[in-house]
Amino acid sequence: MEYWKRSHKCLAIIPFLRTWPLISCFHTFNERGRVIPRSQNASPRQDSLGPLHYDPIAIYRSNVNGPFVQNKDQTFVREELRHARCRQMFTLRSRRCFLRELASSSFLIPAGRSTEIMKALKAPVFAFATFSVICGIAAAPVFGQTATAPYVLTVFAKAPSGLSAPDSVAVLDDHVFVGYGDGHAPDGSDGLSSQVVDYTMDGTAVHTYTVPGHNDGLKVDPVTHLLWALQNEDANANLVIINPETHQQKVYTFGPTLHGGGYDDMVFRACKVYISASNPSNNANTGPAIVSARLLGNMVDVEPVLSGSASATNILTDATVQLNLQDPDSMTLDPKGDVVLDSQADQELVIVRNIDSSKQRAFLLPLSYQTPGGLMPVETDDTAFVTSSEGFLLFADKTLNKVFILSKKSFVPGTAYTAADGGPFVGRLDLTTGVVTPIVTGLVGPGGMMFVDTSESNRDHHGDEGENQCTDRDWDSN
Repeated sequence: MEYWKRSHKCLAIIPFLRTWPLISCFHTFNERGRVIPRSQNASPRQDSLGPLHYDPIAIYRSNVNGPFVQNKDQTFVREELRHARCRQMFTLRSRRCFLRELASSSFLIPAGRSTEIMKALKAPVFAFATFSVICGIAAAPVFGQTATAPYVLTVFAKAPSGLSAPDSVAVLDDHVFVGYGDGHAPDGSDGLSSQVVDYTMDGTAVHTYTVPGHNDGLKVDPVTHLLWALQNEDANANLVIINPETHQQKVYTFGPTLHGGGYDDMVFRACKVYISASNPSNNANTGPAIVSARLLGNMVDVEPVLSGSASATNILTDATVQLNLQDPDSMTLDPKGDVVLDSQADQELVIVRNIDSSKQRAFLLPLSYQTPGGLMPVETDDTAFVTSSEGFLLFADKTLNKVFILSKKSFVPGTAYTAADGGPFVGRLDLTTGVVTPIVTGLVGPGGMMFVDTSESNRDHHGDEGENQCTDRDWDSN
């Protein structure tokens, strides 16, 4: 759910791009991910990382961790690319690192290089009259956001002063809760805290909760109506349960993890809670990708439910495959009650049927979107299913610092929508082909998403499900 994690390990590129593919090259990397200065790479080079990479412009950034060096061509390059997933950031297949860095970086394009820049861009771009661009988290978007008809896009809320990177979204009655990651370390190592803001349905902020660490998961327990906030998806995870009526908070901690990382998101199914085991330390991932959770005292006790190397049926080919889930992330339930796990960097969804029984089955859905050159794999964050013809979608853009409403007169129940941060766009997902059709464009970092049911039947039945059940999740039960 969080493309901000490990943001300090990624490079940054020019922020005034409108569509993709736009850039096919900036730097050459060797097989270890180290930048090769252009003076050492006079001729084009093809290596194991994919397309040809060049350095057509000089980029200077002073606010990224790690040293920069300047070669004889006055080109500033990153000394080292510290994370393998960032190696593809200048290819057509991944912009994840670009998106992470876009909101927290300053860029200076040297004078006299505009012609070279335009030659490097392979598609139309929009640029300011001056090529000195400063991007800040709270800065207004460079491009407008548009939705295809008959969808209507409006802004629900902008980030309150001092907060940034809205991501997870949860709704209880007439209140919307938004978690702000603020660009904090995803393993909690910086000792900072995040905020969860309570909004009314008109977008007015009425209360702010502070939770320790980097917030990434946010869900309302449909039985107890308590808000669960999950922090530190890379390591050292904690859970904070919030009572929205009394504003009380209780912190729970996790023991050592079997997969070596943290925990990212959760879903409630009957009296069970399932949590995604994120940032696994091993490749292949033989640890759990999904665990079940129970509250015991001040601890969260977990048990493996789905292995990161489980057997699954590929929906597109009908073949049996072995999973290797390297980025278990967002979770939701489909209309049948199956658990849907997004393995974000793997560009795929895993649908788990009968999750906690001997009849468990997993289905793999590779994700893609249509480009002029054909289908292209795409990374997604949250997926939301329409539960009623009446309602609207809420989604957050971490970089634009806004939460949006996507509405139309009537939705089709069962339809899936997803926030494709690898696009970046919000689109409709075909569950038989895995193809995501863009609906909202002009985004930069779409992430958290959910469907809000406004039908009368939903209001009439709200609060009745599971009443007096699942007592191990009650506020006062521990």
